Amino acid sequence: MEKIIEFSKLQEAANDTTSSNKPKKKKRPPKKMNKHTKKFAIIMSILAVCLLALLYLQLPISHIDNVTVKGATLKSAEYYEQQSDLHAGDSLWGYKNRVIEKRLSQEKTVKKAVVSRVWPSDIHVKITEYKPVAYVRDSTNRIEYVLENGVILPTPKDITEIDMPIMTGFSNEEKRQNAVKQLSQLDAELLHSISEISPNTEKKYGEYAKLYMTDGNIVYIDVKNLAYKLQYYPAMVQRAKKGGTQKGVYNMEVANSFKKY
Repeated sequence: MEKIIEFSKLQEAANDTTSSNKPKKKKRPPKKMNKHTKKFAIIMSILAVCLLALLYLQLPISHIDNVTVKGATLKSAEYYEQQSDLHAGDSLWGYKNRVIEKRLSQEKTVKKAVVSRVWPSDIHVKITEYKPVAYVRDSTNRIEYVLENGVILPTPKDITEIDMPIMTGFSNEEKRQNAVKQLSQLDAELLHSISEISPNTEKKYGEYAKLYMTDGNIVYIDVKNLAYKLQYYPAMVQRAKKGGTQKGVYNMEVANSFKKY
């Protein structure tokens, strides 16, 4: 009986040894994509992107729907739109904002232009124009604007009066430009208080101007310091009124003085 038990134990040990000696099967890693498959996938992806791009370009959303111009007063909105070369129906990708802005800024009336896209397919153009600071009359007595950059611009035919000074007698272009530069620095109230500005022909040297004010006074002033000195004019007028004097001549060429009519 003992021999039978020992034999079975020996058989079990032999089976364990045999099973332990058997090589274990290794797990195979997943197959990697070969080079040809990778290339095919890349090509198909590129083709898909190209097809989507072509499809997008055929859709109305890829074209300009409307062009809106704001800030146009000296020229019409239609004029600026024409100069921008932006038109409804053009491709949204056929222009660059900076190029359009530079093109519009070359207009004599334009101080700054900003072009922006409004989703999904509208274009907005914001125009900042040079402001008129005075006016002149041409040989036919027609009013022309004098802009802050010195440009003279014809006004619409229906304008007969302008609430700003008229410039007369400025035959010297440099002196006219200097006067315009000073006028552009005045606030609206002071600018509108000037009825007429002309060179002071009594002075042979320097740049001096004679101002006819809307309140009936006359001001003699140094053109180069016009914007700075004229800001004291309202206070001088108030002092003259308190002293019982209504109208007269204010000399602001060097020192400030007043002489009644």
